[in-house]
Amino acid sequence: MNDYSCHLCGAPLSQPYDIWKSGGLFCCQYCGWVSTLPLHEARVLQSRLFDGDKWHTYYSHLMKEKNPSQMHCLLARYLKKWTRGRTLLEVGCGPGQFLLAARKEGWRTLGVEKSARFVGLVRAKHEDLHIIGGDIHSVSLHENQYSAIAMFDVLAHLEDPKAILRKLRTSLKQNGVLLLQTGVYHDEPPGPSEMDVPNHFHAYTYEALLRLLVATGYTVRKTDWLFPNAGWKLKTGMATALLAPEGTRQVLQVVEKKVFGPKKCTSVWLWCRKY
Repeated sequence: MNDYSCHLCGAPLSQPYDIWKSGGLFCCQYCGWVSTLPLHEARVLQSRLFDGDKWHTYYSHLMKEKNPSQMHCLLARYLKKWTRGRTLLEVGCGPGQFLLAARKEGWRTLGVEKSARFVGLVRAKHEDLHIIGGDIHSVSLHENQYSAIAMFDVLAHLEDPKAILRKLRTSLKQNGVLLLQTGVYHDEPPGPSEMDVPNHFHAYTYEALLRLLVATGYTVRKTDWLFPNAGWKLKTGMATALLAPEGTRQVLQVVEKKVFGPKKCTSVWLWCRKY
């Protein structure tokens, strides 16, 4: 037995359903939230990973892109329809492609990036792109500062996503928009390789993700569903998803089980408002 509890609903977590190195993967039987525990060990390993040679090679490859992708340009343009303001914060900005696209659309931008190596690469290539190096858990943000906040494939990497979402809500202006992209699992919770431990701390069902957003002060106004990695590899597919009517989750689940198997996650884009 242990004294672990669910990060979302607080229910006790008794036994891990899978093992990774010296820790375990725990799934809450009440809300479906999955946690990598103990977190302090995963945190140490993740820090080494983010500034390791593997990620540095990946970052260097991304930096070779000369212009923002069609998807980033479309997102920045579409986001303007959701708010009158033009101040944008991106958490986990990576190579800065979305920030560059947003600037072309008239946004005043700021990025936060955890990897010191990546921050150095971006600053060397884009001297006028404003990026703060550091963990979003410790970075100071002004209140009521941003019209929109974007976070792509970052939520699962956060040690305390509930605290960060509340922190970001404080930085949003009234009726500000949070554009959140992440993966959600169906049926069986992911194993260590599928969850990519220790790169990811948490995993969740769509229902658990909605509960998290409501608990931290957001209203989900729109959901776009995509198959795994479709938004990044098939840029025209992302454009279609944004311009088409809201996706039907039940239909995608059925198709996904036939094509990708029950354990694969679906990429979901949530358009949320601060309330």
